[in-house]
Amino acid sequence: MPKQKEPKRSIRIRNACDVYDVSRSTIYRAIYDGRITPVKVGGCTILSVSQLDKLFLGVQE
Repeated sequence: MPKQKEPKRSIRIRNACDVYDVSRSTIYRAIYDGRITPVKVGGCTILSVSQLDKLFLGVQE
């Protein structure tokens, strides 16, 4: 039986801008305002897809 792909739980800022059709400034403003909590992994900043969905799509958990 083929293994199903797990949905992404995190995303890089660059990809988040494309997926949610927002600017990097909008992402950084949301981080600064505390609406998104970033996680640093090495030199990358990773964001939670669920937090982005809530902010930009109005999705509730």
